[in-house]
Amino acid sequence: EPGLHRPYSTPLYPYLPATAALLAVGCFIAMLISNPSIGGIFVGIVLSSVLVFRALGFHKRGLSR
Repeated sequence: EPGLHRPYSTPLYPYLPATAALLAVGCFIAMLISNPSIGGIFVGIVLSSVLVFRALGFHKRGLSR
């Protein structure tokens, strides 16, 4: 519902969230370059989290049970 009153809005939306996402990607790339083993562990954790999220069905019903 785009017209719904919301008591809080994101400051400088969409520029601040986009900047944060780009900085996070940059940090991840720097981590992969400087220490590939830690980067691989990080990727493994993220992928396993996605698999658990999908296996438990949270993507179908939202985050709350």
